[in-house]
Amino acid sequence: MQFYEREFLLSRIRAGYIVYKDKGVKLYIYHPDKDINYEAQELFVEKYNEGIELGMLDDNGIKNLLILNNMWSDQDEEELTVVLPKHVEEWKVKLYEARLNTTEQKRIRKYLKAAKDELDRKHQIRRSLDYSTIEGYASYCRWVFIISRCTKFPDKTDYDWQKASIPVLMNHFHKNSASEVQIRDLSKNPPWSTIWRANNGHHFFCADALDLTTEQASLLNWSSYYDSIQQAPDCPSDKIIEDDDMMDGWLIIKRREREREQAKALIESKTRGDAQEYFIPVGTREDADQVNSLNDVLAKNVVRQRIKRVERDGEVKVQHFDDIKQRVVMEATNKFKDTVKGMKNG
Repeated sequence: MQFYEREFLLSRIRAGYIVYKDKGVKLYIYHPDKDINYEAQELFVEKYNEGIELGMLDDNGIKNLLILNNMWSDQDEEELTVVLPKHVEEWKVKLYEARLNTTEQKRIRKYLKAAKDELDRKHQIRRSLDYSTIEGYASYCRWVFIISRCTKFPDKTDYDWQKASIPVLMNHFHKNSASEVQIRDLSKNPPWSTIWRANNGHHFFCADALDLTTEQASLLNWSSYYDSIQQAPDCPSDKIIEDDDMMDGWLIIKRREREREQAKALIESKTRGDAQEYFIPVGTREDADQVNSLNDVLAKNVVRQRIKRVERDGEVKVQHFDDIKQRVVMEATNKFKDTVKGMKNG
């Protein structure tokens, strides 16, 4: 965003409402305070239970309905929940790893965008009938209540609903609420970053943190988050921090390193001795991936070679694997060298 865009967005977030203008009508749509939000959540629970009694479909029922109408499949579900998010994550990591190669960055960004676009396309199809689910029905009722209670004239008197309708204002409110990308941009740059540093990380939106709007809370969270990154011993450069995708790549790498160290410590606590290999039984594919991540590049290459050998020959005894044969020869050679060396010294 440009500086003037950030100034405008910050002023709107601080005000705590979104302005609606149309055909001479000017309205303020406020974010719900804690009292209205409590009533809205109470209404959600009531309508949710009502939906159950009416026999409305839940999310799984909607998925089956989409599958029945050839709009979805189990493969689509796996791509949406597992495959595509993993692709997006991997391309972000590759983007960070290519931080010194601008040509490679351009290529990676194309693949990353394609993965994001496909993920968004799948998400839109999967969520296309959400309005008819129990959750969708209850959520719609909740937002009708919020908009009806939070829409005011500029003098803060209640709107009479003679012109603009609740669905129109609801759509306007959601469409103009700040996205995560905008909040992240705002948190890192002036004018907010200057104000944030001047206040030593203390917010000034309101006295009670529970009365913060969703946007205000998000801005404070991201500002604190970037503060913690700046304090990291291996803090990335400002150029990387400014690039959300590259920054995400750095964070993913750090998360994986942390998870790998935690898993390694756990496994070491369960194993003893100086064995070169350990067989660790697991219950799920996720557990298997976690254990496999502890292998270094050489070990992973050995695993791939063994799998290919088994696929080619079927059952293979351990001593017949090529890496085991090479290890035996190497150990024998080293033992012979030590023996000869000992004889010469003697």
